[in-house]
This record gives sequence, structure tokens and C-alpha cells, in this order.
Amino acid sequence: MEDQADDDDNSTEYNLQITADNTTVEAGDTVSLTAVLKKGQTEITDLEAAGLHLYWWNNTTNSSGEFINYDESNGYSLTLQTTLGTLGTNEIQAKLQDAEWKDIVIKKIEITVNEASNSVKDAPIDMFSIVIVGNSNTYVRDGKMITPRV
Repeated sequence: MEDQADDDDNSTEYNLQITADNTTVEAGDTVSLTAVLKKGQTEITDLEAAGLHLYWWNNTTNSSGEFINYDESNGYSLTLQTTLGTLGTNEIQAKLQDAEWKDIVIKKIEITVNEASNSVKDAPIDMFSIVIVGNSNTYVRDGKMITPRV
């Protein structure tokens, strides 16, 4: 399901649209956002060549700390991946700026983050429960789980 941000802005020259691959996720899920920028009818795909910058921000957490491989120093990316952990509505903002860092267009999209479902958390613990303990060195041999002492 692809959802689109509202398209209210004061720009008559640039049109910025933001889409998310999913607007309702569980905490820890990754969301991919894509911006499409047009000047008139012409799509702009190279922000650096156009002398433009696009900065992403989570207005809810007031940070960009949950963004994956996000380089906020140049603002040349039209895509963003984020792993949101703050429950409730997260408002993600994309701000388009010109070469002099003046704001041109600001778009916002809301992503709803629900608590991660955890079937183990809700499982009953009783005399028939089994606890399996291992680590990164654990392996299986002849149908048996082996965790060597290191």
C-alpha cells in the first residue's frame, strides 16, 4: 500500500510529493520514503546538479537519528529509509532548499507506529515450557543444539 503526503505548499515553481511504502508499521519495522520533485512538468532527479537540497526530519522525535545511512551534510537524496521506534504518529518532514539554503517547499507525511507483536511475550509459562539458550557461536549437529564454551 502506497500513501502520499498532502500537497499543500506555497510554491508555484516546484512540486514536491512524498510517498511511503507503508504508513502503518510495527516498532522496529523499516519504512522507505521517496520524494518526487518537479519544476513545472519536468522531474528533477539530480538535486546536486539542480543546486537544490532536500533535508529529512522526524518532527515527532525532533531528530534524524532513526534514519538509515542518512547523510544530512549535503541533502542530495530523494529517498530515505527509517526504522521508527517511537509509538504513535511520527511526522516525517522533507524540506526543499535552494543553493542559498532558503526554504522552497516543506512536505510532511505521517507514519503510525504500533507496538511490535510478540507471540513469545504472550505465551503461557508453565511446567511444559522450554527455554532455549544460545549465542552467536551456537550451531546444530545431528539434530542437537550445541553452544561451545568460549
